[in-house]
Amino acid sequence: MNLKNNFSTDIAKKKFGNKNNAYLFLFELKIKNYIDLPIKTITRGKNKGEKILDLNTNQIWAKIVNNYELYRFKKIIIRIFRKLYL
Repeated sequence: MNLKNNFSTDIAKKKFGNKNNAYLFLFELKIKNYIDLPIKTITRGKNKGEKILDLNTNQIWAKIVNNYELYRFKKIIIRIFRKLYL
């Protein structure tokens, strides 16, 4: 079974659990320069200067489906879930 061909938005949502986990995964890939994503800097408020992904919810899930490679990103996924749940 080829995971890349069968990986869909529904499977991505089950694997990552929620949008926040997916966001953390994509941001980590952006930091490591594995993928290029649009970034914007917050210019107002208490989070001024913070960099965030400039993607809506559907775009986040689509980016994960298009760029998902289990064996390449396995360590990143494990590290994210260890930070969140340990």
